[in-house]
Amino acid sequence: MKKRTVFACVIGSALLVRCFFLIVFWGQAPVIIDEQHYNAISVNLVETGTYAFHPGKPTSIRPPLYPFFLATVYQLTGINSYNAIRIIQIFFTFVTAWILYLLCRRVTGEKETWLSVGIFLFYPSLVIYNFFILSEILFNLFFVASIFFIYLALSENKTWHFLCTGIFIGLASLTRSITYPMMPLLAFYLFFTASGKIVPRLKNITIMLFFFTLVLSPWVVRNYDLYGQFIPVDTMGGLNLYMGNYEYTPMHRPWSAVEVSGEKAWYAGKEAILRSMNEAQKQKWCIRKSVEFIISHPALTVQRSIIKVANFWGIERSIIAGISGQRSDTIEALTPPLIKYPLIASIVVFYASVMLFGVFGLIWKNLKEPDKFNLAITGIILYFTAMHALVFGHSRYHLPLVPLLAIYGVYGVTTIRTYWFNKQRQIINLFGAVVLTFSAIWAYEIFIGSRSQMVKLLVITN
Repeated sequence: MKKRTVFACVIGSALLVRCFFLIVFWGQAPVIIDEQHYNAISVNLVETGTYAFHPGKPTSIRPPLYPFFLATVYQLTGINSYNAIRIIQIFFTFVTAWILYLLCRRVTGEKETWLSVGIFLFYPSLVIYNFFILSEILFNLFFVASIFFIYLALSENKTWHFLCTGIFIGLASLTRSITYPMMPLLAFYLFFTASGKIVPRLKNITIMLFFFTLVLSPWVVRNYDLYGQFIPVDTMGGLNLYMGNYEYTPMHRPWSAVEVSGEKAWYAGKEAILRSMNEAQKQKWCIRKSVEFIISHPALTVQRSIIKVANFWGIERSIIAGISGQRSDTIEALTPPLIKYPLIASIVVFYASVMLFGVFGLIWKNLKEPDKFNLAITGIILYFTAMHALVFGHSRYHLPLVPLLAIYGVYGVTTIRTYWFNKQRQIINLFGAVVLTFSAIWAYEIFIGSRSQMVKLLVITN
């Protein structure tokens, strides 16, 4: 079958799957709390022109770009036009797939490109996120675009590649703030690894940083006018850091600190102090308290961080929990048995396959075909892991890395298929180590970290 025919089948099938779920979700209102937050801000943007949950009370608790996207669509199609949002997010997904195609054919070659793109387009969790009023789809678009231009900056070293890298990392940061602290590290890496003489390299890095700053600057200025403090993106990061690093942070499922109440709540005994502060001051206070706790409890912090890494790379629980009936924000559109059980099974199978072969493929490529880009991707994955090991390690947060792991996953399968039957000891040992590592992570997640939730699920199922 010709390559174009294969691609047409992949794209067509992926579109049909999304059309099916679009019908399933048609008219569904947001039920997840993050969805409701984004929607409330965007409605206020349309009705009052204020970035706020409530009129007259401006906020910076959420990164701004996704609510501005929602507000733009609402201006054109009417407030709470969720179906329009979902259709546009489907379009964004296929734009992301096209960028991934351009990246993949450069990294692994033409043969594997269609399969990597297909994995991305059919990855169950990412398919379902097309229909949530959440920032994942928009963030993936900007993040994959930034990775593509990092590749071009390293391989072709043209000024406009660095410029576009700065722009797209800036846009990604305004969508989800995880990427803006990465910029200084990336600039340092590109300065020492990009080709060419030192002066042109320095010029390109400066241009990249300038356009990154330019993208963020309107929001930074707005925040400074509002709080009198430097807030690059949002004020949620400091609160999350403190909830993930205080005396009563849950050892397992640390993100559930937000639900802890009474004497063990993160705000207990500090209500008067916190009420006297604005959002920027609260963030600054939370960061200071978090650092103090981390410094004074190094062993506990290391123990928690290891568990958070396991959470981050754990089985994708968000959708499974949302359709299991364990929570108040049940995703009713996905609860019919003919949808629910195949979806749960596909989430587990796709996730396990992509993680095992993707991590193996990335490590093997670094060992056997080391280059500056593969090392950069390794660094970015480690950066995401480390940041979430410090704050919250929810499995939802590894989703932006799935497109990258899809590329290396196909490479990993091809490598194993080529060399496994020759009984190359190095291949067997490395893949075995990856399988054992993830098996330990998943065993912890199921039997220790999520034991109470598993018991509830079994009770509900029975």
